[in-house]
Amino acid sequence: MSAIQTQITRRYCLVWLLAPALICTRGVVAFGQESSTASSPTVTVSTLNGQTHTGTITSISAKELLLKTATDTVTVPAEKLQAVSQEIDIKSNAVAKSAAAKYAAKTVAWLELTDGTRLPLQSYEAAKGEVSAVDTTGAAWKFPTKLVRSVRFGNLTDPNATLPADEAAGDRIGIRKSESVDFLEGAIGDVTKEAVQFQIEGETIPVNRSKVDSLIYYHRATEAEPVVGCLVEDISGARLSSKSVEITDGKLLVHLLSGQDVERPLDIVQKIDFSFGKLSYLSDLPFESVKWTPFFDLGKSSTAIAKFFEPRRDRGREQSTLRLAGKEYKRGLSLTSRTEVVFKVPAKAKRLKALAGIDDTVRPQGNVVLVISGDGKQLYKGQINGKDKPVDLDLDLSGVRRLTVLVDFGEDLDFGDHLNLCEARIVK
Repeated sequence: MSAIQTQITRRYCLVWLLAPALICTRGVVAFGQESSTASSPTVTVSTLNGQTHTGTITSISAKELLLKTATDTVTVPAEKLQAVSQEIDIKSNAVAKSAAAKYAAKTVAWLELTDGTRLPLQSYEAAKGEVSAVDTTGAAWKFPTKLVRSVRFGNLTDPNATLPADEAAGDRIGIRKSESVDFLEGAIGDVTKEAVQFQIEGETIPVNRSKVDSLIYYHRATEAEPVVGCLVEDISGARLSSKSVEITDGKLLVHLLSGQDVERPLDIVQKIDFSFGKLSYLSDLPFESVKWTPFFDLGKSSTAIAKFFEPRRDRGREQSTLRLAGKEYKRGLSLTSRTEVVFKVPAKAKRLKALAGIDDTVRPQGNVVLVISGDGKQLYKGQINGKDKPVDLDLDLSGVRRLTVLVDFGEDLDFGDHLNLCEARIVK
């Protein structure tokens, strides 16, 4: 046994490898086997112009969506679609809770592909550049390893957890220590149930799979990002990057970017997001500048405290979710007074839409002055406090190149000044 192999074997502990596929046996992906697909579930369809419709889907294609409402049939052109969502409360709905728990219990790894597809897996092997895996629904997948971005075995309860994004010149393997993970750079080879073949410093070492926390595959920065038509999310935590979707035989047929087809029962699909290329969420855009000013002069300690009060993306100030008027939101910004953030506006932007209000965790406290400007011109100014209902914003961004959002002090010093900009997005 080499010195390197001895060191790896001695120092590290735990995990397991897995991944999904771009070649899926047609019809095998019977996601919710215990759920009925005899009738379409009630969904909410949102459009880029702010309209919403509720009903059941009659048909959906690359051209349009037909929705049967309580009074008539609504046709929504594909280019105007923002999202199709189904309210599935996993916490209170017994059937959904049971199904989600079943999928979670089977999850031993999270896989991410280069096209953004994410899958929870229950088995994984790779040989000669080809991956064979089974997802938590029981569907069998096969695809080349060159399509794998990463496989994560740690922190399985959080599908959104990320791995280190620092630059590397090769593949990386994360090996778990007692309270941390060490990443080694080399080349990932075949993966069996027992070991990961990892080449480091010219020597191939079989690393026990129980010691592996994660795998990160190297990809050149110049590789073009795939164009996603829509993103399908379901209650298992799966996220499918797709060219298009359609309904067939009472199921959602997803055309993956790989060219393969995957079926999902409609009643377990939580959301179909068509917003790619049509809108940009503020929480996804980089800050061109951020400035936080405390109400009282904090002297030298202000730098450290500013870290705590910095803007938060897609999470609230006091808890993990953004909450307004009793409702949770997955996307948005959490800002405290006095904070000023500046964004570079994407080309062809038309509108800024958001729901602004004081986070539920501090209401009825909180009183701020929200000022939104485009290229120095004031687009909105209003006082927002924790006693009033949230404000629906819809602002014209035509021709704007720089967007400035200022959350200024209100009438109560800075107590409870936790403003949420929920679903804040720039529409093209």
